[in-house]
Amino acid sequence: MYGFGLVPEHIVQNGLLHALEVKDLNTPHVSLELGEACYDAVICNFVPYLADLAQVVGEARKCVKDDGVVAISWSRKPRHQTHMSPAWRAATG
Repeated sequence: MYGFGLVPEHIVQNGLLHALEVKDLNTPHVSLELGEACYDAVICNFVPYLADLAQVVGEARKCVKDDGVVAISWSRKPRHQTHMSPAWRAATG
């Protein structure tokens, strides 16, 4: 399992990852650079923090095999529910 994150201290806590990369997914025209159609699944669990969800999910889709899955997860943490969720909804319509 490969992981991306902005804060190294957070992503290294995930003991399931076999590799990780520190990357700001809010960089304009971000690229995941994992190769095309290499993975069975991609899980995006950082949605509240993304400035351009479509760009990142599009990049994730490139990495997934034709019969693969892109799953989007949303945190139920109180801060996400009271601050991030409304802001994200307002920004995306």
